[in-house]
Amino acid sequence: MLYPPEISGNRGIVIATSVAEVKKTTEVQNTHKTAFRTDLAVGKDLATFVRGRDPFTLGAIMAEMDGFAPSNSSIKAALEMAIWDICGKLAGQPVYKLLGAYRDSFETDITIGMGSPAEMANKATKYVQDGFKTLKIKLGDGPEPDTQRMKAIRDAIGYSIKLRTDANQGWTPAETVRALRMMEKYQMQICEQPVPYWDVEGLKFSRDNSPTPIMADESVHTPHDAFAVVRENAVDCINIKLMKAGGIMRGAQIATVAASAGVTCMVGCMEETRLALTAGAHLVCSQKNIVYADLDAFFELSVDPVIGGMQVKDGIVTLPKTPGLGVDIDPAFLSKLHRI
Repeated sequence: MLYPPEISGNRGIVIATSVAEVKKTTEVQNTHKTAFRTDLAVGKDLATFVRGRDPFTLGAIMAEMDGFAPSNSSIKAALEMAIWDICGKLAGQPVYKLLGAYRDSFETDITIGMGSPAEMANKATKYVQDGFKTLKIKLGDGPEPDTQRMKAIRDAIGYSIKLRTDANQGWTPAETVRALRMMEKYQMQICEQPVPYWDVEGLKFSRDNSPTPIMADESVHTPHDAFAVVRENAVDCINIKLMKAGGIMRGAQIATVAASAGVTCMVGCMEETRLALTAGAHLVCSQKNIVYADLDAFFELSVDPVIGGMQVKDGIVTLPKTPGLGVDIDPAFLSKLHRI
């Protein structure tokens, strides 16, 4: 794991967001180590757009970074989140208040990965015992086996717990309709990205013919993508992930596009630490139409190097009241990493 150098500017110094987040994200997006090395190389170039700048000109900085590197959203998110941290510290306010605070706490789900019906039911039982009131269930194997998974989970935990499903692009539009009709009695809150990312028409078909609301994830990376799916009335909800959007500002823009069409949002995650998850939590707290959260990735990590940051108890996320993101990294952890 690597950690970037301090970012110096004419308004202060901040330790930037961990590049470990970028490495995890590029791996989750089915790219290779080459993509990680590319992000590091691009990051060094992007630093020239940041160093010495007024952090409160973030809009201009982001426009210049986008012009130089239209892709590479994860490394741009790392730099962008660090700039938000500077702005908050200089203003003496948490980032979510700079964005226009709407709430100061919220509920997150916790995810159950694909397994046998019995394995998934056992995990569901454990998470409910741990205090979670909402579970996200990974599906995508096919209508019949996935229905068996949902039945086992409901039989284990009853109907007082909210369930969301994520088919991870695993179904066709026709399979989506059949699966969600078969599962209707299990009372799913929403179904995330049931069809391939490129199939906006398939999302709309699923939404028009299924009893369960449909959420886009991989279909939406940018505000332009958000506009495309809401223009087609293809979704009920959009999953915003800072690492695919390019940071907090672009995430807020996606939420605004969605809100203009009466579409709700969720802030999700990949395999980030509480560093990037805390940035996502600030976005959730700032936007009225972000009504769902899936900020559970750090539960799967063997090491939590974060000091401060978002806290989760019984599924409820709270943010620190300190300026900026309210998060730091354990110096002992940093001392073991390379500086680039």
